[in-house]
Amino acid sequence: MLDLQNGRADLLADVEVPVGTYTQMRLVVTQGTVELKDGRPPFVLTVPSGEQSGIKLQFTFTIEEGAETTLLLDVDLSRAFRPVPAGRIEDPDTIRQFKFQPAFAMRLVNLLEAGSVSGAVTDEAGAPLADASVTAFDADEEVTSTSTEDDGTYVLAGLPAGEYRLEFSAASYQDAEVEGVEVTVGEETPSGEVALAAE
Repeated sequence: MLDLQNGRADLLADVEVPVGTYTQMRLVVTQGTVELKDGRPPFVLTVPSGEQSGIKLQFTFTIEEGAETTLLLDVDLSRAFRPVPAGRIEDPDTIRQFKFQPAFAMRLVNLLEAGSVSGAVTDEAGAPLADASVTAFDADEEVTSTSTEDDGTYVLAGLPAGEYRLEFSAASYQDAEVEGVEVTVGEETPSGEVALAAE
């Protein structure tokens, strides 16, 4: 799933659905794993009701006669998997397992009603920062997040039209934010380049 960020997506399904208005989608998840970079065997995920009733996503959308509706399933990986024990992890060796929390980390977006934001993160010398965290907030509510590519660039996709505040963070650097980023339906809003100061 880490490969599917910054505007990259994969097709989950392409199906014909009866005309009407829907208020819920269920995802049947049979298995999953979390693999750390330290070489340990993958952690097997337990998906609550994943194989029975499925993961329930509350979202209202309408299917119209002769029209195509494209939905984006946005998964915020920073909130989807909670390590056990929880809290600040000083030593990754203490992690015993991960809990999958889909209700806190998944949202459905009608792409015909959304836009995106793009930009880049650098250090003060202008060198690109990879793996910096970029998070979009609507007022105080976190909407979605991503991490920068090796060249420091990022894309926050599937944002409903409106005004957002972006927060930027990276290890060994001071946090930064940009306010008043306007998103327009069907357009990619450039937010420019943000330079983070070293701590």
